[in-house]
Amino acid sequence: GWCNYSEHLLKGKRKSLSHEHKSILALKQEFELLILERDELNRFFSLNLDLLCIADQNGNFIRLNKSWESILGYPLKELQDERFFNFIHPDDIQATNDALVQLDNNELVLNFVNRYRHKNGSYKVLEWSGQQFDKFIYCTAKDITEKSKIQSRLQKSEESLRKAQSLSKIGSWEFDLITFELVWSDEHYRIFELEKQPPDELYASYRYKIHSDGIPMLDKIVNNAIEKAENFVYEHRVLCNDGSIKKVVGVGEVIKDNKNKPIALVGTVQDITEREISEISLQKKEQQLRLALSGENL
Repeated sequence: GWCNYSEHLLKGKRKSLSHEHKSILALKQEFELLILERDELNRFFSLNLDLLCIADQNGNFIRLNKSWESILGYPLKELQDERFFNFIHPDDIQATNDALVQLDNNELVLNFVNRYRHKNGSYKVLEWSGQQFDKFIYCTAKDITEKSKIQSRLQKSEESLRKAQSLSKIGSWEFDLITFELVWSDEHYRIFELEKQPPDELYASYRYKIHSDGIPMLDKIVNNAIEKAENFVYEHRVLCNDGSIKKVVGVGEVIKDNKNKPIALVGTVQDITEREISEISLQKKEQQLRLALSGENL
């Protein structure tokens, strides 16, 4: 009986040891998996080309990735534990504070733009996305400095074009032959005395502003552009809001796809009302002068 009891105890102990061994193996595998995930996250953090940042609620950098060195020129040790406000352009401090208030309210901040001082004293334009979690701020940023410069040059170019069009009373337009969507420049709207409208509604308003005598010619121009891919010159009488009439002249070019099929029209329109009035006035004066001279000869 004693032997049977001892054997029973040994079997129980072996089962217990086997269970403990399996538990230790499971814990070891779980630990190794956590180490692997940690290493993957560290690689993602350190190798990411964007700026990655963890900061506290007081605005102190907690952790940064290597991209901070390549984009802003500072060794990471110079940034560690520094307040990020020390690097932000003075004109962007208030906007950055407003973004932090959003984060503090557990709101997601997306596409927020501010400027950070580079090691050489210049400023980089950064576009941020971030969220706060458990008293820490987790952010990512893209360097959009070159994109910002291009946008600035484009805005200046567009402004110069608007001024040039306004001075010369020339508007520009694009007409999609597939969707019949029409896009006008600001000066084109001013010439036709219309408020800005969605592209898919503008063509109907455009036809409404043209004197009824000119509608058949407009339809012929569009049809010829579609069927024959012909460039064109046109004149319109435009009905003004005060009941008067403007005269405009325009030129158009057909845009084709890679199969030589017309897909769009582009062109310009010019208000020649004043020039037309001046020419008529000049013609009247010349006629009066000729009459006066012929009377003297009599």
